[in-house]
Amino acid sequence: MAAAMLATPFIGAVLAGYGGKNVAAVDWEVQIWPLRPPHEDQRVKAIEKEEGNMIVGKNIHTIGVPPLVDNVNLPPTPSGPPPFTPEWDDYPDGGIRLTVTPEGEGSYTLVGSFEKVFLWVVNPNRGGMLENSRWSFEITAVEDGDAPEGAVGSTMYGTLKKSPSSDVCVIKSTKGTGIFEGAFLRGTYVTSPGMVFHPTIPGVYTVFSYSTGSGEIVFP
Repeated sequence: MAAAMLATPFIGAVLAGYGGKNVAAVDWEVQIWPLRPPHEDQRVKAIEKEEGNMIVGKNIHTIGVPPLVDNVNLPPTPSGPPPFTPEWDDYPDGGIRLTVTPEGEGSYTLVGSFEKVFLWVVNPNRGGMLENSRWSFEITAVEDGDAPEGAVGSTMYGTLKKSPSSDVCVIKSTKGTGIFEGAFLRGTYVTSPGMVFHPTIPGVYTVFSYSTGSGEIVFP
C-alpha cells in the first residue's frame, strides 16, 4: 500500500498566455519518505465495495531534507534481495534538486527541502490510484551556476493531481516567496517507489520515492 501511494513524477508544459515575460525551463528530481512516526492527523481506511475494498488515505505526510541521496536504484527488482538504495540510515535524506534555465541564459541548480501532504485513493478493481496533494519546498543551497540573489530561503507552494487513468502527475504552483514571488510553475512528473528494509529487524521497512520531471516557470 505504501509503495503504491508514493508512486508519481514531474513532466513539462507550456504556459501560453500566462502574461509573464521571463520564461525558464525547469528540470527537477524529488526524493521523499513517509513521515515516521505518522503525523497525528493521518488517516487510512478501507471502504468495502461490491467489487472489492477501496483504500482511502488522508493527510499522508512525506518529507525530504538535503543532502539528496546519490545513486538511486528504484524500484527494486523481484529477482534479488537488498541492498536497495537508499539505505535505512539515509532517512530522511532527500529533498528537491531544481535546475532552472531562463530563456537565452545559463542554467543554475538549486537544492532544498521538500514536503508533500496528500489525499490518496486506491481502487484496484477500477484500475488505478487517484492523488490530490499539496506540496512545498524551501531552497537551502545553490548547487551549481549563477543563481539570482536571494535564491536561498526562497519557497514555493502548490498542488499535484493524478487521475487513475495515468501515471503522470500534473503540478501547479499557488504561491512563492523570494525569487519565486509572483512566479508561476506548471509541469508534470512521474515517481518510482521502493521499499527500504531495516538491516537488522525482519519485516520492518519504509518507502522511499524518487520523482523526476520538467516544466516551466514564468517569472513576473
